[in-house]
Amino acid sequence: MAKKKNVTIAGIDPDEWLSIDAHIDSTEEVVARKYDKKIIAFLDLLAMKDLILNKKRKPGEEIEAFEIIEQIKSIVEIETRSLDRDHNFVLLQLSDSFIFTCSDEDIAQLILLLGTIQMRILVECKFQLRGAITYGDVYIADEGKQIIGPAYIEAYLLQENNAIYPRIILSNAFVDRMGELNHTPSGVVLSADSEDFIDYLSIYLQTESKNRTDIITHLKRQNVFSFLQQHYNQYRSNNNYSVKQKYGWTISYFKNKGVWPK
Repeated sequence: MAKKKNVTIAGIDPDEWLSIDAHIDSTEEVVARKYDKKIIAFLDLLAMKDLILNKKRKPGEEIEAFEIIEQIKSIVEIETRSLDRDHNFVLLQLSDSFIFTCSDEDIAQLILLLGTIQMRILVECKFQLRGAITYGDVYIADEGKQIIGPAYIEAYLLQENNAIYPRIILSNAFVDRMGELNHTPSGVVLSADSEDFIDYLSIYLQTESKNRTDIITHLKRQNVFSFLQQHYNQYRSNNNYSVKQKYGWTISYFKNKGVWPK
């Protein structure tokens, strides 16, 4: 029988984090009052860990991982700053993961931001990402460098355990909050196999203001289709089903949206 994967956050078991939170709620009234209801998103770059931990790489090839992470970081920061003039987004990077927090008033803007980031990283860096968004109690201090609370843990665990495919899924608490505020952006959330997720291709089509033929031509020139198909074929030939299905899901998503060359 395969051993259960031991998932930790900062070296601490999630259940222990939850017990810490419960202890804070019950015994530290001053700290508990610092919890705020916030939107929190946890994004993770797929395959980046493999690139960083690749023991077969040649001397100097580790620079590739550093350069890609810096390029992705630049995309995330530029897109976040472009919206942060009118909205208060808190961004924290942990290795190959990015954490966003904001008030529930900025739900629509956060969805548009994350969808834009997801598409740019795929097109410009040839990396896929997965993630999760939730709504709940979180404590933020030191200009976003310290983030704790049940909502943070939930976003991390949803990303780790439920976001199987390269997409940003929405928790029930987040979807409920969107409904309560009537802040659901039109045409940018999809539902499939029991999960709601950000429809980043629709966001891309809306912001580019081009027809599908021009979009397909552009993405073809950027080698997006060949990147997805080649990696799908590679992992299929290697019988690596868990990775193959991630590329297969994205290919199906593009085809279902009518954004794939005939």
